[in-house]
Amino acid sequence: MSIDEIKGSRSENKFLIVKASKGVDFCNRIYHEEKLMTELTADERYEQRLVKIKPLLDAFFAWTEELQVSGKNKLVDAVRYTLNEKKYLYTFLEDGDVPIDNNRAENAIRPFTVGESILKFV
Repeated sequence: MSIDEIKGSRSENKFLIVKASKGVDFCNRIYHEEKLMTELTADERYEQRLVKIKPLLDAFFAWTEELQVSGKNKLVDAVRYTLNEKKYLYTFLEDGDVPIDNNRAENAIRPFTVGESILKFV
C-alpha cells in the first residue's frame, strides 16, 4: 500500500499504520544501538546490549502485549509472530558473538534458492 493510498484510506487502516509505525520505530532504535557496537569485543557487546538494547526490547514487547489488534491484517500477523517468538528474539542478548539477526545467512543462501526456483520453470 502506498502512502497516497494510506492517506485516502479508512480510519481503521490509518490506525494500523500508526501502530505499525511505532513498532518499526522500536526496531529502528534497537538496530541503531546495535550498529554502534560493531567495533566492540564480544564481551563488551554483551554488556552494552544488556544496558542499551534490553530496555528497548523490553519496552517493545510490553507495547506489543498491550496492543489491541484483531481481525486479519499484516499488523495482527506481525504482533502474533512477535509474541510467539519472544523467547527466541531475546537470544542475541545472551552472547555478544550472536548476531542480532540472521540476514547474513539468508543473503548467503539466497542465490541458491533463487536458482532452484528458476530451474523449476525450465
